[in-house]
Amino acid sequence: MNYKLNDKENFTWFLTGLTDGDGGFSVGIIKSTNSIGWSVRLLYTITAENNKANKIMLEKINLFFNNIGRIIIDNSSNVLRLEIHGLNNCLIIREHFLKYPLFTYKLVYFKLWCLIIDLMLAKKHLTWEGLLQIIAYKSHFPKGLSNLLINSFPNYEPVILPDYTPNLTVINIFWIAGFINSDGGFTLYVCKKETQSLGETCIPSVHISQNIKSKIVLEQIKTFFGFGQIYNRPDQTCDYKISSLTNINNFIANFKEAQLLGAKALDYLEFCLGIEIINKKEHLTKKGLNNLKFLSSQMNYKRTNFDI
Repeated sequence: MNYKLNDKENFTWFLTGLTDGDGGFSVGIIKSTNSIGWSVRLLYTITAENNKANKIMLEKINLFFNNIGRIIIDNSSNVLRLEIHGLNNCLIIREHFLKYPLFTYKLVYFKLWCLIIDLMLAKKHLTWEGLLQIIAYKSHFPKGLSNLLINSFPNYEPVILPDYTPNLTVINIFWIAGFINSDGGFTLYVCKKETQSLGETCIPSVHISQNIKSKIVLEQIKTFFGFGQIYNRPDQTCDYKISSLTNINNFIANFKEAQLLGAKALDYLEFCLGIEIINKKEHLTKKGLNNLKFLSSQMNYKRTNFDI
């Protein structure tokens, strides 16, 4: 773990990568007693599985933003969520992502979010015309409009979406670390193989999954490393995958200056231990293969120890 929270340049890119995966920009429009009858509320979030390691990660991110947010537990889906509300706080968030921009299709939602911020700064959200414009922007967000808003504002005029034109040339290892921290993963898959003397082998892999809209980001990551493959799935998602041992070793070498946080950092630690076993060819022995099985049993969704 090479960089610390106070290494701002590196950590800020990590944070953008994490947001490109598990972050979100949203706007709430609710009934109100003010003069127009509706209130507009801005929100930035980062979501993570509910565990001790991820809670520490979200606390570090909140500290980075001078503790302007709060961490809540969503028991219905077993997730933690860092939430930052309010116009003034969201101006701080906007400043970050203007300087350290997003690369996935989430960039489009961020641009819409910024347009709403501009309307609120001009107090136009307190006018009927401005509110209709915000409704039109909100209709393009992933969750769209609620039935209440659709029925209350049937005549809003659609708007053209902002361009999705990320500057992919500035992608760096710290952003990639944040992106893997959210939408990536590491596996040590022990499976049957009759040609092996033990009848089993271990297939390691590094992968990143993404919606097809952001496939160009995975293509740029492949270009950045110079290896790996991209696969399309039938459900409008795609994967970047590194599976050969040579390329995985090259990935680990490239990744030395970066850092993961939370539970994903623990997975990566055990993944690297597994690769050491394979590099030494100890996976060809019963003891080595059992060690790989144990490491695999402690990773990802099977993890029970979150001490860091």
